[in-house]
Amino acid sequence: MHSLPDLEADVGGTQEKIERLSQSIRLHLPDSPKRLVHGDYYLANVLFHEDLTVAAVLDFSPHTLIGDPRLDVAGAITFLTLDAGIKSAHIYDLTALAAAKYGEDIHTFIAIYALYYSFYFSDTKEFDPSTYAWCIANLRDDALWERALTS
Repeated sequence: MHSLPDLEADVGGTQEKIERLSQSIRLHLPDSPKRLVHGDYYLANVLFHEDLTVAAVLDFSPHTLIGDPRLDVAGAITFLTLDAGIKSAHIYDLTALAAAKYGEDIHTFIAIYALYYSFYFSDTKEFDPSTYAWCIANLRDDALWERALTS
């Protein structure tokens, strides 16, 4: 299903937003390292040992690619906002851990990839309305855009 008409109706300025995100990606990711990226890395795709260390990552799919490994870090944090059981403090703590490991600019990458995923999954209006609503909310979020476009 093609999502551009839906996005234009529900967000507006779709082509301009795509171009703004593309510019930010070119600015922030010109020489990013290339690694195997799961592309759909969130709680349901991870199995844990009893001590909470990762036992396995499941569901390698068409979302899997070679690219910036921060995509999985940002995705893991971003996708938590889809889970009603996750509190903002959890996201804050996980983001702080990511910043300690990857540097403060991880905030920019989280915003870039949240917007990327919002476009990527914007074809979900008919079969997953809650994900579509999440996409629309992100694409309308001026603060998220500001973080993604900040150099």
